Amino acid sequence: MALTQAQTDATSYGSLWDHAPYPALVVDAEGTVVLRNAAAGALLPAARPGARFAEAVPAWLSAAHPAVRVPGPRAGQTSGAPVSGLIDGHCFEAHPSLRGDGTVVWWLADDTDHQLAREALRTERERTSFLATASSTLLSSLNLGRCMDATAQLAAEHLADAALVISPMRGQRLPMVTCVRGDSPVSSDAPAAPDDVPGLAEALRGFPPVPSRWIDPSTAPDWMVPAGFGPVGSIVITPCPVTVSRPARSSCCADRTPRCSPRARRSSRGCSRLARVPRCRPPASTRSSRRSPRC
Repeated sequence: MALTQAQTDATSYGSLWDHAPYPALVVDAEGTVVLRNAAAGALLPAARPGARFAEAVPAWLSAAHPAVRVPGPRAGQTSGAPVSGLIDGHCFEAHPSLRGDGTVVWWLADDTDHQLAREALRTERERTSFLATASSTLLSSLNLGRCMDATAQLAAEHLADAALVISPMRGQRLPMVTCVRGDSPVSSDAPAAPDDVPGLAEALRGFPPVPSRWIDPSTAPDWMVPAGFGPVGSIVITPCPVTVSRPARSSCCADRTPRCSPRARRSSRGCSRLARVPRCRPPASTRSSRRSPRC
């Protein structure tokens, strides 16, 4: 059987090919693996010479092969764009090199660290953008009702499926603003006591400060769940800090996903960040007594 160009090159370079730091696979025009180096053997044991490429590698890599393979005299003139996907929990970029005999050399580079860095950068940009939007929105008004509306809407848009902002009791009722994602804030009050909800009384007390608290959705009273919201997967109660010009308030974020989900955990962190954003600008006479925002 005639050797492919890649096999001839590998024989010529000897140990340089076999000890290349990046996994490499050579696939012929019929989709059969004809050569691999030691790194590729460790990463993809099934991709041995003679194996079908589509059966020995992940689906994302085998799906890219037909589009790259261009057999014939023009094959060596171009290389396809890299593709990426997961192999054993790591993100890899696969770079194809077209050979003059119609074979394709796939070089695999572990891109996990770059992906994590890009994800961290994207998350930080989203966080910064959210805090900037929240600060500018909440500092634009001195009206308590508008600040409560804005807080509920920001939380519902960015952090959870629904949010409630609750003020201390007025008489025998709890003033609150409810907002469901995609809807406008709705002001109302409930004939209830803070002690009816675990953690709510402590959050409304304002001092000493208490951390965010998850509660069992089944223990939430009916007035905490917006009409038509459906089953609640998780609820977190976050106290809003007290300043000279602002009484204590509490923000409750409700999500349709359970507490253990990544989205619910992000909602908890986001509610905490939103609670630390200043809600309204104090009068000039008390501005010097105000604590600096922890944004």
